[in-house]
Amino acid sequence: MPSRASLVCQVFLGTSIVALVGIRSLEADEPIRQRRYEHGPLTAADFRAPPPEVRESIYGRRVLAYTFTECNYTYGYQYSFTDNSATASLTKLDFHAVLIPEKSWNATPGDARLLDHEQGHFDITHAAALAAQRQWDRRLRREKIEVRAATVDAAKRRLKDRVEQLIQPIFDELSAAHKTYDRETEHGTDAQQQSSHRHSQQQRLKSLGEELSERQTGNDRSDMK
Repeated sequence: MPSRASLVCQVFLGTSIVALVGIRSLEADEPIRQRRYEHGPLTAADFRAPPPEVRESIYGRRVLAYTFTECNYTYGYQYSFTDNSATASLTKLDFHAVLIPEKSWNATPGDARLLDHEQGHFDITHAAALAAQRQWDRRLRREKIEVRAATVDAAKRRLKDRVEQLIQPIFDELSAAHKTYDRETEHGTDAQQQSSHRHSQQQRLKSLGEELSERQTGNDRSDMK
């Protein structure tokens, strides 16, 4: 019989969303401070980077804030191996939204409307994390995702590549959502559009949160049977 082993591997891939959308990879061992969405609404204290002396102008105004958020993920897997092959199977995939305070700045920390606009960016990222969690909870219940290779290390690398490939659309859609938010609200300067977007964001978060909570309750009951 093949030997079996099980462990959890944490790998983070961050899509960095700011006033001007950018993307970066976050290595698992990179020493960087993260502020989880669950810690509550943004405050002026969350923006710890100093505003740059030269700031880009948008719609005739200088950019006033830069919010650096990420949708990170971790995944777990099991692997089995024989003398000449190895298999790695995805067992779980978890998503969460974070802010990187040391890369976020706010030139007018007392501006409540600006802070609300930046909160909208964080809410968009959190909604993407919740939607991704819902999608992958369902998928892993009905589908087995595994890879094979000659060695355990090769199988783990192949699974990592496979996971990144499968979830890339999540980050592409998230980037597009942030760009749409900034474009349609004119970076928060269009009060009517800003209010409309914030209402829609809050309704979506409420719906996703309730659905995931109900699903978790159902799973807990199933585990007790």
